[in-house]
Amino acid sequence: MKTPLILSLLTLSLLAQEEIVTKKIEGGLIHTKQEGRYKVVLELPEKADGFDQAFDYAKPFATFRLANVTTEQEGLSEHNIDESKTSGTSFGGIFGFNSASLYGLHLHLGAYVSQKVHSLNPSDSEKQNSELFDANGDSFVYIGEASLQYENEAMQVKAGRIRIETPYADSDDIRMVPNSFEGAWGNLDLNDNWQAQAYFLTRWAGVDSGDDQDVFKAFVEDGYGLAGGSLTYRPNDDSAISLWYYNVDKESDILYAEGTGEIYFSDDFHMEWGLQGAHIIERSNSGVEGNVVGAMAIADYDVVYFGVAYNHVFAENNAIITDGFGGGPYYTSLDEHTVGAISALSPGKDIGVYRLALGFDFSSLGVDRLNVEFVHGHFILDDSPVEVEESDVVLTYAITDRWYFESIYTNVDLINIDYSNPDNLDFRDCQRLVTRLNYSF
Repeated sequence: MKTPLILSLLTLSLLAQEEIVTKKIEGGLIHTKQEGRYKVVLELPEKADGFDQAFDYAKPFATFRLANVTTEQEGLSEHNIDESKTSGTSFGGIFGFNSASLYGLHLHLGAYVSQKVHSLNPSDSEKQNSELFDANGDSFVYIGEASLQYENEAMQVKAGRIRIETPYADSDDIRMVPNSFEGAWGNLDLNDNWQAQAYFLTRWAGVDSGDDQDVFKAFVEDGYGLAGGSLTYRPNDDSAISLWYYNVDKESDILYAEGTGEIYFSDDFHMEWGLQGAHIIERSNSGVEGNVVGAMAIADYDVVYFGVAYNHVFAENNAIITDGFGGGPYYTSLDEHTVGAISALSPGKDIGVYRLALGFDFSSLGVDRLNVEFVHGHFILDDSPVEVEESDVVLTYAITDRWYFESIYTNVDLINIDYSNPDNLDFRDCQRLVTRLNYSF
């Protein structure tokens, strides 16, 4: 990938746009697949005059969450494998507090909780879905966030157990609790247009980290973790170009560039676009290496929006590419499958994937922040008959500023899988429904 050429093209495109204020807040999940999700929101805590006051003025925060995951895998009668259906229901979420600020410093603490609702879970352990629970299928409680933070008008720094949102390390809050990390992160607004970040992370926990999601663990065995930084340029409120670097010890060096923007044609019609490119270099013979390019566009007209996205993986030798540590940055990510997950199953193969999405935002019809979206993705492997199709139906509804409902139905169709190979028997067509109700303050 010719990174300097891509950056030049992105810069020219951004500078060619006029500065236009965004006219409405978009909802739904389709709109989250752009650089805007990496913006840093500055929230200055209340100030205190002394140490005791810092705790007298402490403010609690919480996200109470009731969630259910139901999954059904199709059987393989020719291999004597029956259809299986599992379900799990949990209540919990995130509960914590922020102390008031003393000389710009404050304490942040958050407990992550998943408590099995026994009356709503199958009594047969083989029918229990464990995605909401620990490695043994049980409830869990752990300290997901515990940090010392510093904020002023131009700078934010936090160290300890933290949540961050970057392309290759992010919270990816898709089940009971998000991913969180041990380490340090900082953001500096250089001026009105330029922003820089730096990060050093040593361990992580969460649903993407493995079965023992409530345990902080190394990113890569025997590695110190990851370190890196970013630089972002925003010529106006609707456009941005950013460059990110990650050094993942014992795995890879990642250079990632992204540009996004919005173009308004009228009050009712506007378009969003994005371009991205990743150059991944292997470290310590990890087998993680390759290049990824991608593009996306979303056309919004009144109540309807349509999105199209494409990614292409250029694999190196017998290597794979990575999503990083979280949901990954790629535009074609679906609820179940990503280019990183497919690459891990097919080392050394180039991959092409497109994603089509149709959404309806009912705000214009008087039901504010209600979105229904239909998403279809198709993965094609180079020199292989195997293909993967996934279709998602997504309902999101911000009922009030505190109540939020979300439901995602996923249907996965695996094509031309060689089931004569016993290693492939775990890869089957499946359906899944994830439903979550949040109350936050």
